[in-house]
Amino acid sequence: MLRNPCYAGAFAYGKTAGRTVIEQGRARQGTRYRKPKSECKVLLTDHHSGYISWEEYVQNQQQIDANAMSGDGEGSGAAKTGAALLSGLLRCGQCGRKLQVVYSGNKGRVPRYICRGDRGDRGHARCQTVGSLRLDRAIVRCVLDAIQPVGIEAAINVAASTRAEDDAKKASLELASNARDTKRIEHGASSTL
Repeated sequence: MLRNPCYAGAFAYGKTAGRTVIEQGRARQGTRYRKPKSECKVLLTDHHSGYISWEEYVQNQQQIDANAMSGDGEGSGAAKTGAALLSGLLRCGQCGRKLQVVYSGNKGRVPRYICRGDRGDRGHARCQTVGSLRLDRAIVRCVLDAIQPVGIEAAINVAASTRAEDDAKKASLELASNARDTKRIEHGASSTL
């Protein structure tokens, strides 16, 4: 849905193309790929009213492309699956490359941050390896310490506004109760006459 230009009010035809591959001396249709918008056979922007503007659509496409992690691990990347909290965010202190996450230990549930940079140059497997458990706990502690005063202030504000709402509800219930009692008294007095 995010990739379809019709949601931005555009009509597009010829957005994808197939790759032809040669296997065992025979041409075969390979996987399809998305062509750049400039190479579509037909692209009519403002064809119909869309949910978003064409400019927003283009910005969304740029953001989606920026979030996609490149094969070499050097793209900015989005958050990945797994228990590692800082996946895609850390860099090696020795070579500056992005640290990758690998899972090991008990049934592959223990994350570690590793740098695989310069393996061929130095003759060993990794620049460095860092266990994620202590590092993730330290980051969580820092974040919670940073937001704690704001969290306490927010809780106090919510409690105060809830108290004010409760007082307003109590006052309106008392008014309604008094009005009911007044009606009963008036009704009782009129029925005795």
